[in-house]
Amino acid sequence: MSDAASAPCAGSGPDAGSGSGAASESGVTSGQLDALRRWEDMGAVWRVLTRTASAATVSLCRCDGGEEVERLRITDPAALAHLGGRAGSDETEV
Repeated sequence: MSDAASAPCAGSGPDAGSGSGAASESGVTSGQLDALRRWEDMGAVWRVLTRTASAATVSLCRCDGGEEVERLRITDPAALAHLGGRAGSDETEV
């Protein structure tokens, strides 16, 4: 496994702006989709904890699918579309 793939397993976050995923007037939400994709690209997994029509809380977990490293509150429509109806990144998109 490469160093980049092991980063989430070492406890590093997705490095997405504030890390909280909170919306702001400065456009912090635009990085939420990138954060999810980087997490997946590094071989780690995410799981949806809660979901409404306008937001979701996502648990970013180690690459072995275990320990939670960070939580993001997703409000960006593009990131919500990426989540789709999946419960986690290990599910196939429909």
